[in-house]
Amino acid sequence: MYEYENEDSRQKYEMLNAIDGKSASILSFNALILAGISIWLTQIPQNYFHLVLDIIFLSILYSCYKILDTTILFWKGHSPGAEQPDEGTLEGKVTGRTISVNSAQWISKASIVVVMLLCAIHTFDTLLRATNSCPNWCEVYFGHEYLGTEKPPH
Repeated sequence: MYEYENEDSRQKYEMLNAIDGKSASILSFNALILAGISIWLTQIPQNYFHLVLDIIFLSILYSCYKILDTTILFWKGHSPGAEQPDEGTLEGKVTGRTISVNSAQWISKASIVVVMLLCAIHTFDTLLRATNSCPNWCEVYFGHEYLGTEKPPH
């Protein structure tokens, strides 16, 4: 008997498919918003409006990170330490692709963490500049050489 022949299992797979579809839609929407905000942030000075956009950008990145948790694949009967089936078989192809997808998921999550850290640094810089609280050390550590930002024209 296959796992999906059970009515309860079939319903769970249908729910998982719905979750996967919604996750894909949210990731697509987030990608568009992140691209739009990225372009917008290059055009405005570091003021309170810029700060709010930075915070929204960080929030959407965190949303992407959380959604990637839904993409981890686990199959019944497969354990990470188990002997891998022959890649020439259908089961071997499923296992190989599952490993690839899970690896890509972890690489994406690590990349998002790095971008979030960089965005947090940029947001702190924006906060200091928006409140005119950027002391001398601020120009040294958050200047054009490090963040690629320049003082906005007044």
